[in-house]
Amino acid sequence: MTFDKFFWFSQPSLILTSADKELLWIFAGLTLLGIIFKIAEAVMHHAVLVKLYGKLGAATFWMGISGLIWYVLRYENTPVLADRYWAGLTLLCFIIWLLAIVWFVFTKFRVEKREYDRQMLNSRYIPGSRK
Repeated sequence: MTFDKFFWFSQPSLILTSADKELLWIFAGLTLLGIIFKIAEAVMHHAVLVKLYGKLGAATFWMGISGLIWYVLRYENTPVLADRYWAGLTLLCFIIWLLAIVWFVFTKFRVEKREYDRQMLNSRYIPGSRK
């Protein structure tokens, strides 16, 4: 795979190239990672970590599915929708989504986690308020 303008915006060949197969593996990996995050979200009991894993799971799963749909369109040689710039646009959206999650981690996550932990510690000593 390359960052060359010709690669992303030229008419792709009728046969799948190694770069297309690399993109398939990237998108399949994102989908699998999204499923793992969703399982971790279901297992977790910490509300703030559940929120973080939910955000990560949604981002990776839906971008992976979008990329797999692109790959199917590419495999079928669908005009316009099979162009590589759609895969690049999907990856760009994924990067923007990840930046939003990183912003959440560095701005709100620590505060929310600290507050939740303090609230759980205080609720241990109040009768009848156990969860």
